[in-house]
Amino acid sequence: MSRPSRYRNHRSPWTLRELNFVKKHYDSMPTAEIADWLGRPQETIKWMTGTRGVFSARSQTAEEERILAAEYLALGVAVAGQLPGRTQDAVKLKACDMDSFALW
Repeated sequence: MSRPSRYRNHRSPWTLRELNFVKKHYDSMPTAEIADWLGRPQETIKWMTGTRGVFSARSQTAEEERILAAEYLALGVAVAGQLPGRTQDAVKLKACDMDSFALW
């Protein structure tokens, strides 16, 4: 017998309403919040945005870049905790783009 999922919409077909919700809110709402709202795993939200060509359009603010430049060398990707809505992967990618850090 399989274990029940903790997500109410796990493995169910996506509705047009859900797809539109993701498209509308993906650049302004954390993925975890979208997943909770829709009752789906975060990985599914990320997968769906990739297949539909929906990407976060929110660029880094000057304040976020200042925090990243000041704290990344000491904290590494943990600095994401100081940047609401930014994942550790986003922090790492931005640090590479800023070309100020040796990550390897």
